[in-house]
Amino acid sequence: MGKVSASRVITLLTTTLLLVAIILVNVEGVHAGTSESVSSIHVVVTSSSLLWVIKEVGGDLVSVTNIVPPGTDPHTYEPPPSQLVSMLKSADVVFITGPTHLPVEQRIRELAKEGAIKAVIVGYEDYVRHGLKILPNPRTGLPNPHGYLFSLMGLCAVARTVSDVLSAIDPTHATYFRARADALVQDLMSELSTLRETVPHGLRVGLAGPPLQYVAEELGLNVTFMLLPDVESEPSENDVTALINTVKTHGIDAFLISDMVAAKNPKVVALVRGLGIPVILVPIAKFSSTPQAISSALTWELRSLTQLSSNKSDECLSSSSSNGWELLHEFAVWLAACEAVLILVLVAVLTRYRRVIMNATLK
Repeated sequence: MGKVSASRVITLLTTTLLLVAIILVNVEGVHAGTSESVSSIHVVVTSSSLLWVIKEVGGDLVSVTNIVPPGTDPHTYEPPPSQLVSMLKSADVVFITGPTHLPVEQRIRELAKEGAIKAVIVGYEDYVRHGLKILPNPRTGLPNPHGYLFSLMGLCAVARTVSDVLSAIDPTHATYFRARADALVQDLMSELSTLRETVPHGLRVGLAGPPLQYVAEELGLNVTFMLLPDVESEPSENDVTALINTVKTHGIDAFLISDMVAAKNPKVVALVRGLGIPVILVPIAKFSSTPQAISSALTWELRSLTQLSSNKSDECLSSSSSNGWELLHEFAVWLAACEAVLILVLVAVLTRYRRVIMNATLK
């Protein structure tokens, strides 16, 4: 085997060091590109639920701003025009909940038509193209744009939409966005499958209003009645009459009302409880920033309700059985007493007529 010259060793070492340097420069370039892309996609949303989905799919490659402050009712919130334009002017894309069913979303559409903002606007028509099924409002027959973000299937449709939109804006990270969206959808659908197996079958529920329809139906609940036709109305005399008639004719196992609606309409809760129907408060406001937890919270409440009803039934059955045994015991005591009295009567009769019987026998 030949000897390796010193000059060749030096050449090999030099080449190796150059390769290492090139690799390090490329790695730093990749990190620099990633860091630069973090601020390159600015997303604005009109809902805390949308905020959650954007962060789950976009990760560190997006910055997200929610127009509606936490704890504020989005159905009544309207920021000053100058503030709204300031929040939207640097946005690349705006995700909204519906066509224009929130006041702030109507204003965003108007600003876009006026040319005041250049951002892409993504609404529930886009979510429909990615698998969202809009349910008809049973009270009005019209499409129900409220509450699909509280359902796991609705969140899946939004996640797929977000993935495609972000990938179109930043194609270099399309694989990253799609992988995160696919993982999120898989987790949500697995959770839904588990919850459906957990929820007691055949439960008949009444709803306070449209926002709870999507969660109730995807869990397999039988929606027999909806009290309010929209989110801002209050129950009329006809609504109350219809509720009472439904309870009498079909029966309702539980009445679902969101914590937001219950706070606005405490009389509704009192009315339903007065009819003897269990009321379940669905924590929409509490979990608005973590919407995937709403279905789990409702499932837990439904299980607790059915377990309580089962325990009461067992108590009634036990009480009924106990009463039956008591009645049987009382009958046995009464029968024994009658037998004793009959024996005493026979003894008395035999004693009194003993001589007559004896004389008759001797003759």
